Amino acid sequence: MTLERLGPEQVDLVPELRVFTPPAPVIDKRVYSPWLGSDLRTLLAQRCCDTVIVTGCTTSGCVRATIVDAFSSGFLTLVPEDGVGDQAQGPHDANLLDCQRRYCEVTTTDACIEYLRRRAAA
Repeated sequence: MTLERLGPEQVDLVPELRVFTPPAPVIDKRVYSPWLGSDLRTLLAQRCCDTVIVTGCTTSGCVRATIVDAFSSGFLTLVPEDGVGDQAQGPHDANLLDCQRRYCEVTTTDACIEYLRRRAAA
Protein backbone atom coordinates (compact mmCIF):
# COMPACT_ATOMS: atom_id res chain seq x y z
CA MET A 1 0.00 0.00 0.00
CA THR A 2 1.71 3.18 -1.15
CA LEU A 3 0.73 6.81 -1.60
CA GLU A 4 1.54 6.50 -5.30
CA ARG A 5 -1.15 3.84 -5.73
CA LEU A 6 -3.77 5.01 -3.22
CA GLY A 7 -3.44 8.76 -2.98
CA PRO A 8 -3.25 10.80 0.22
CA GLU A 9 -7.02 10.83 0.82
CA GLN A 10 -7.00 7.05 1.31
CA VAL A 11 -4.39 7.10 4.07
CA ASP A 12 -5.46 10.26 5.89
CA LEU A 13 -6.81 10.23 9.44
CA VAL A 14 -10.57 10.11 9.91
CA PRO A 15 -12.01 13.56 10.69
CA GLU A 16 -12.75 12.59 14.31
CA LEU A 17 -9.02 11.95 14.92
CA ARG A 18 -7.71 14.68 12.61
CA VAL A 19 -8.97 17.34 15.05
CA PHE A 20 -6.20 16.23 17.44
CA THR A 21 -3.43 17.02 14.90
CA PRO A 22 -1.83 19.35 15.77
CA PRO A 23 -0.84 19.30 18.57
CA ALA A 24 -0.51 15.53 18.09
CA PRO A 25 2.09 14.68 15.43
CA VAL A 26 1.59 12.20 12.60
CA ILE A 27 4.50 9.87 11.82
CA ASP A 28 4.66 8.40 8.33
CA LYS A 29 6.58 5.15 8.33
CA ARG A 30 8.84 3.60 5.71
CA VAL A 31 9.03 0.04 7.14
CA TYR A 32 6.59 -2.29 8.90
CA SER A 33 7.00 -0.63 12.28
CA PRO A 34 7.19 3.15 12.77
CA TRP A 35 9.44 2.48 15.77
CA LEU A 36 12.25 1.61 13.36
CA GLY A 37 14.03 4.32 11.38
CA SER A 38 12.17 7.24 12.95
CA ASP A 39 12.37 9.52 15.97
CA LEU A 40 9.02 8.25 17.28
CA ARG A 41 10.32 7.22 20.73
CA THR A 42 12.01 10.58 21.23
CA LEU A 43 8.98 12.49 20.01
CA LEU A 44 6.69 10.64 22.40
CA ALA A 45 9.12 10.96 25.31
CA GLN A 46 9.35 14.73 24.76
CA ARG A 47 5.57 14.91 25.05
CA CYS A 48 5.44 12.62 28.10
CA CYS A 49 3.20 10.20 26.16
CA ASP A 50 2.41 6.85 27.69
CA THR A 51 -0.25 5.64 25.23
CA VAL A 52 -0.39 4.99 21.48
CA ILE A 53 -3.32 4.17 19.23
CA VAL A 54 -2.50 1.84 16.35
CA THR A 55 -4.57 1.74 13.15
CA GLY A 56 -3.88 0.52 9.64
CA CYS A 57 -3.31 -2.43 7.36
CA THR A 58 -2.29 -5.24 7.50
CA THR A 59 -3.10 -6.77 10.91
CA SER A 60 -0.79 -9.72 10.26
CA GLY A 61 2.07 -7.44 9.16
CA CYS A 62 2.51 -3.73 9.78
CA VAL A 63 -0.15 -3.42 12.46
CA ARG A 64 1.21 -6.37 14.43
CA ALA A 65 4.81 -5.12 14.17
CA THR A 66 3.74 -1.70 15.41
CA ILE A 67 1.75 -3.15 18.32
CA VAL A 68 4.58 -5.44 19.45
CA ASP A 69 7.17 -2.66 19.25
CA ALA A 70 4.90 -0.23 21.13
CA PHE A 71 4.39 -2.79 23.88
CA SER A 72 8.13 -3.55 23.97
CA SER A 73 8.77 0.18 24.36
CA GLY A 74 6.49 0.33 27.40
CA PHE A 75 3.45 2.07 25.92
CA LEU A 76 -0.18 1.37 26.66
CA THR A 77 -1.36 0.35 23.20
CA LEU A 78 -4.95 0.81 22.05
CA VAL A 79 -6.14 -0.81 18.82
CA PRO A 80 -9.55 0.18 17.47
CA GLU A 81 -10.92 -3.00 15.92
CA ASP A 82 -12.78 -0.92 13.35
CA GLY A 83 -9.51 0.80 12.42
CA VAL A 84 -7.46 -2.23 11.37
CA GLY A 85 -7.81 -4.85 8.66
CA ASP A 86 -6.16 -7.58 6.66
CA GLN A 87 -6.53 -9.20 3.25
CA ALA A 88 -8.38 -12.15 4.77
CA GLN A 89 -10.56 -12.40 7.86
CA GLY A 90 -8.80 -15.48 9.31
CA PRO A 91 -5.32 -13.94 9.67
CA HIS A 92 -6.87 -10.69 10.84
CA ASP A 93 -8.88 -12.35 13.60
CA ALA A 94 -6.00 -14.60 14.71
CA ASN A 95 -3.48 -11.76 14.92
CA LEU A 96 -5.87 -9.38 16.64
CA LEU A 97 -6.75 -12.02 19.23
CA ASP A 98 -3.11 -12.90 19.84
CA CYS A 99 -2.11 -9.23 20.15
CA GLN A 100 -4.99 -8.56 22.53
CA ARG A 101 -3.92 -11.44 24.76
CA ARG A 102 -0.29 -10.31 24.84
CA TYR A 103 0.34 -6.71 23.80
CA CYS A 104 -2.62 -4.35 23.54
CA GLU A 105 -6.18 -3.41 24.35
CA VAL A 106 -8.54 -3.95 21.42
CA THR A 107 -11.36 -1.42 21.45
CA THR A 108 -13.27 0.83 19.00
CA THR A 109 -12.52 4.16 17.35
CA ASP A 110 -15.27 5.79 19.42
CA ALA A 111 -13.72 4.45 22.64
CA CYS A 112 -10.28 5.76 21.58
CA ILE A 113 -11.73 9.20 20.89
CA GLU A 114 -13.45 9.21 24.27
CA TYR A 115 -10.19 8.15 25.93
CA LEU A 116 -8.38 11.06 24.24
CA ARG A 117 -11.10 13.51 25.32
CA ARG A 118 -10.89 12.34 28.94
CA ARG A 119 -7.09 12.62 28.91
CA ALA A 120 -7.23 16.10 27.39
CA ALA A 121 -9.70 17.25 30.06
CA ALA A 122 -7.61 15.85 32.94
